[in-house]
Amino acid sequence: MRNNWVFNGYRLSTEFAYHKSVICARYYAESSLLDECDHSGSGISHPVHWQRPEEGWICLNTDGVVSTLNGFGSIGGVFRAHDGGWILGFNKSIGITQPLQSELWAILTGLQLAQDNGYERLLIQSDNLEVITRLNA
Repeated sequence: MRNNWVFNGYRLSTEFAYHKSVICARYYAESSLLDECDHSGSGISHPVHWQRPEEGWICLNTDGVVSTLNGFGSIGGVFRAHDGGWILGFNKSIGITQPLQSELWAILTGLQLAQDNGYERLLIQSDNLEVITRLNA
């Protein structure tokens, strides 16, 4: 909340900070569930949480978010090894945007970083069904 005040000039409510903390805790808890990948070919598995890639592969998890208050979007992503170990992460403000665009922008940024770092065997995971459908078309 302090960073938002210092760098963006506006304060966030305590309720927002609470909500964000609960989401972060949920993502952390779900990230420790290391299930095997779904190789059925559907590209979709349930429940949605981190799935380990095969040995030798790197997993890229991305997400995009857009504020309902002002339309400003942010993106982020994490590269993880097959054993769940953290390799590299990124986040970035992308200005005024739409939710679908933010999700796609996160994947594009992740792909650019993967290329820059020489990651060739990459499994991309997204929690957005529309993005998955469009990219698999």
